Amino acid sequence: MNIKGPCRSIQPVVAACLVISLMAVPAWSADANTLARMAESALLRRAINQSINTGSTLLAERPQKVPAGAQIEVGFSPNPRDQALRLVLKIINAAHKTIEVAAYEMTSKPVADALIRASQRGVQVFVVADARVNQGGGYSKVATMSANGVHTRLDGLYPIMHNKFIVVDSTHVETGSYNYSYAAERKNAENVIVLWNNPALAQLYAQRFNQLWTESPP
Repeated sequence: MNIKGPCRSIQPVVAACLVISLMAVPAWSADANTLARMAESALLRRAINQSINTGSTLLAERPQKVPAGAQIEVGFSPNPRDQALRLVLKIINAAHKTIEVAAYEMTSKPVADALIRASQRGVQVFVVADARVNQGGGYSKVATMSANGVHTRLDGLYPIMHNKFIVVDSTHVETGSYNYSYAAERKNAENVIVLWNNPALAQLYAQRFNQLWTESPP
């Protein structure tokens, strides 16, 4: 899904199971009433109530077929050294139109610099980060990115906004345990997976990003 500009509308929330060869990643699920209690945003609350009233499934598991031409790359940290970071930078540098980033920590200078460079070359870059760990300066790069053309918002709706994923050009997805931080690069045992050329999967992540963006104050 390609939504330009900082204004986005709420979309139905979808979670999926991606089945790739021998690997299965189960989608997180919760009943609509639980999600309603979590919702503080009026827009999100209306979407949840609509799902309750219509009896529809708010979050549904839908196995996704891997399209022809799709490719998968993986990286790890802290060793091989910078392998995970290089893969994150690779997907950012591959962007032509849009980048949507959901982040818990955003303290990595190489990642922030790559997103700023993407914005400067005309890519529409959107970042939603956890409010609690990215407020008040410190090591967070959110303010720096915002001052350099990246559209940013902070999400404080949850105890922890712990998503870590990137959607590029509505086609490619990066996700995994890897925070966009120095600790993830050099200290912690982390993993990154990039799923290239999978628009259906990218749409699911873009829908989730749209929810996070909409519920976060400008």
